[in-house]
Amino acid sequence: MFALRSLRRLIVHVANIPYHVIMILVALHMTVSYALLSLANETHLVEDVVTFIYFWVVSSSTVGYGDLSPATQAGKIFVCFMIPTSLLLFSMILTKFGKSALHSFNMVQKGMLNLEHKENHILIMGYKPIRTDEIISLILSDKSREPRDIVVVCDEAIDNPFLNRSEIIFCKLEDMINETQVKRCGLKNAHKIIVDGGDDYTNYVHSARYSRMAPHTHITTCISNTTLADDISAAYNNVEVIVDYSEELAVRAMQDCGTSRVFNEMLDGRVGQNMYSTAISLPVDATFGDIEKALAESDNASLIAIANDPMGKSLQLNPPKSLSLKAGKTYHLHYINAQRINADKCIEMLKEMAFK
Repeated sequence: MFALRSLRRLIVHVANIPYHVIMILVALHMTVSYALLSLANETHLVEDVVTFIYFWVVSSSTVGYGDLSPATQAGKIFVCFMIPTSLLLFSMILTKFGKSALHSFNMVQKGMLNLEHKENHILIMGYKPIRTDEIISLILSDKSREPRDIVVVCDEAIDNPFLNRSEIIFCKLEDMINETQVKRCGLKNAHKIIVDGGDDYTNYVHSARYSRMAPHTHITTCISNTTLADDISAAYNNVEVIVDYSEELAVRAMQDCGTSRVFNEMLDGRVGQNMYSTAISLPVDATFGDIEKALAESDNASLIAIANDPMGKSLQLNPPKSLSLKAGKTYHLHYINAQRINADKCIEMLKEMAFK
């Protein structure tokens, strides 16, 4: 037992030795070994740096291929002392790297990574096993989207459920609204945020909190209570609220058969034609009809609406083709297509039409 406790204490002490100290000891040991082997006339072991390093590593790791070994008496005596000491150093290196690798794995598994300085990622604030997987699947189904990491954040006592998915980063917080805690998931530098707390009140409170912390980041959440939905939409310009339209859809499907299928097809990016939005700064004066024609001719896309703000508060659904649009202004195009249309491509098409 004493020997086992002593070994454990030794391993702890070795693991706590700084990397630079170990590297200095290794460099010192290799320098002394090289000098003494040279003095012992072991020329074949020190004929060049690569050969010596190879001999030192093979000997220190006890692999011992046998292709290189000391030939002189002095060399053999020195190697008898060199191997045990180099083996100790080699063990220190492996212990140190092993501890670091284990620590890194535990940080990932427990969701304890510090993502405060991460940028341009998608945040999903809240985790519900089946629902969150579905959200991630829908995000990844957009093959033309810009590649961005997806960070899933929760405050539940669970281990990382995405260990086998390199594109998903898991972050566990103690408190979902504490500013110091929330900073750790990189909220302020996120590209987009989905708030999925599970109920209206949680989504309302969390969305309001995150909006104050990241006022220029687009935040999406679902709130069934229309009073709460209207209140937060009016108070925070960067929060987009999805309300429950199940009653409206039920009536519309009753009146116009197949309507529910149309909505499902447009929203599910994994199948068929979908609804997308692209923001463009018009290079020339144009009309809604001009843009509609350009999208139809280039991508067979159907333009259905246009807005001059990202939240769609100025949205015009199926406006007159003569609707005048000014050069230099940014418009958000909403269209149905097989994939998202690149804004630069759309601008080039409009330029070509203008000069025809």
